[in-house]
Amino acid sequence: MRPVVIALIKSHPRAATIGCKSASALQAFLMHPHNRRHIFMLGAVALGQTFLLALAWGLLAAAWILDPLVLPSPISMYIFYRPTETTLVSTVFGTLFSTMSTFFFCTAYKEALRHRIRKPMRLIRLKGRIHMANFGYFFNFHHLGTTLITLILFVPTKLLVSSWSTLITPTVVGKHTPFPGSELDLNTTYFESELRNQLLATSGVLPAEDNSLKVIDIDGLLSGINTAQYDLGVRGTLAFNGDVFNVSTGGILPAVSRVLFNFQKQEAQANATGLSFVGGSISTQRPPNDHPATPANWSILQQGLTADVTCTPINSSNSVNITLETQSPIPVSIFTGNYTSLSAYTYSMPCTQGNPARSQLVLLQVPVTGLVYSLICPYPVNQSQLDWTRFIVTSGGTGRYDFLQNTTCEIIPKLTTSQVSYAYGTVNVTIINSTALTSANTNLQLFLASIIDFHSRNAQNLLTNSIGDALYTIAMPTNTTLNGSGPMDPRLIGDLEQYWRGVIEFSGTYLRSGFSANPINIPSQGLISFNGYQTVSTIGWAKKSPIYLYTILPVTFFACLTYAAIGYSVWNILHISGSVCTNFDPTDPLQLMMASSTRVIDELPGLEGEKLGGFDEVGIRKNEDVLVKLKDQQDDKHMYFVIEGQKPESQPLMPKPDGSERHSEARKLDHNEHVGNDDPGEGQI
Repeated sequence: MRPVVIALIKSHPRAATIGCKSASALQAFLMHPHNRRHIFMLGAVALGQTFLLALAWGLLAAAWILDPLVLPSPISMYIFYRPTETTLVSTVFGTLFSTMSTFFFCTAYKEALRHRIRKPMRLIRLKGRIHMANFGYFFNFHHLGTTLITLILFVPTKLLVSSWSTLITPTVVGKHTPFPGSELDLNTTYFESELRNQLLATSGVLPAEDNSLKVIDIDGLLSGINTAQYDLGVRGTLAFNGDVFNVSTGGILPAVSRVLFNFQKQEAQANATGLSFVGGSISTQRPPNDHPATPANWSILQQGLTADVTCTPINSSNSVNITLETQSPIPVSIFTGNYTSLSAYTYSMPCTQGNPARSQLVLLQVPVTGLVYSLICPYPVNQSQLDWTRFIVTSGGTGRYDFLQNTTCEIIPKLTTSQVSYAYGTVNVTIINSTALTSANTNLQLFLASIIDFHSRNAQNLLTNSIGDALYTIAMPTNTTLNGSGPMDPRLIGDLEQYWRGVIEFSGTYLRSGFSANPINIPSQGLISFNGYQTVSTIGWAKKSPIYLYTILPVTFFACLTYAAIGYSVWNILHISGSVCTNFDPTDPLQLMMASSTRVIDELPGLEGEKLGGFDEVGIRKNEDVLVKLKDQQDDKHMYFVIEGQKPESQPLMPKPDGSERHSEARKLDHNEHVGNDDPGEGQI
């Protein structure tokens, strides 16, 4: 039995009752107010869907091109600290845009179905299209094609809300902006002149102010210790002037101070700058921070200072002439009430340039004591016009520090270009390349040699030596037999090299900070430019992985379906002459019953009862109040019967002209999807 192909609306004398108008030309068609309303509706749907499509693709394109597309700072801060409210707003707007998109498609699809239903169509396909118009799911094993079509539309419908919500929800993105600036250049005649003036003003190499000496002593020692223990896997930080350095300062001047992290520094006093610097705000030229309260990090190429240090144990092949002079012990009382002696030791060694190197240490003679001496050549005290492009440090330990055997360390200071990363309030320095100092940096070299001499002398106290203790603490976990017997442990030699390198690097940072401290105004000839970029963690949209494109696919899919439905309707209007349906909605169950009941009344002339109204607005409003009842018939058929004389909520119908009220079995609608005969039977569809 072949499937029955029917047309719900036939060419019939009563065709006007289902709201179809005959049009011989497009002009006549457009003259009808219903037709103009439908044309206007199709145009509004096209504009609305185009707006949503442009909004989605525009947002995605802007994020892809700008990478990232960021929101203004106040809005970003609000979203950053209120994620719950942001999720709620994004979900609401995502649902709104999704509802609008499905509404536009549904409207255009229903309009297209009004034209399509004028042609023969199987009932099962009409059922499937009604499900599609209502975004429902249809499944029938006997009609897998229709099932597949409804499934293809059903799945994107469920993804549309998540697609819109994902697309319009801003996330944390990194915004990269250039970060140029300038800072003090240690390789200029301006800096050399300023440093020389301060060295001469102190009548010695280092100033007499106690506070600045404490800064050089303590932070220089910590920088050396951090650098020495880094190779052993111990990660340390150094805090100086409000900034935190990872391991070592690298000899750089922080271009991004922690003032950007709400750490306010005070301006240094006029007499507390240069070599007298103990802390304060620093003068660097840099762009303003547009996101002061938003997490950010920086990566900048800056000038730094370091040193190549090579240490070698002294043996017969590189022996040196070290002279030890001991003064007569002086008796002193110690805390136990007993007496011991206080001895002074003077170490000296001839240098190839200038005067011999000297180091005078005082030691309390108790069993647990010891000393570490260091001699610097050329000797930096009360000498000038010597070559310190490289200098030698000869060190050795006695007593509890006898594990530090006589060693020579060659130190070559170098200016560096370093990649400096500022992240989470910590400064990380990575050296890219370096250049040795020249004769034009005489005063800088003299200062660095003086710092080494100062540390070597100041590290020794009456009982212990801070350098010896630091090296012992670092080396002890990996070598439990530290003593003066046997050759010196190579790892200890490496620790000593890293220690002196850390001291030199901190000295560079101290110099830059002291001579850049406010209110010092550095002239342009004393500056060097730096370049980098700032990465701000802000709120917006960024170019992501290709999977992110899935968010635009359901939106585009529904827009294309909407345009196709509109195009189908317009094509029918322009190319198909004849009656054009203007009011009939095939997805409305009420109007389907109205269309089906018309044929029943005509072909059952003996059937009594009031007929349903037409498809004009008055008729549809009247039919909405009619009561119907489903009754079982023979051969497993069902029919709707109109119960006349009643309205919902017991409101009486308008009486007929003769005043009679009758119940009639008038309107019948068969719910079967297929009928065995080619021509539907009476009262059946």
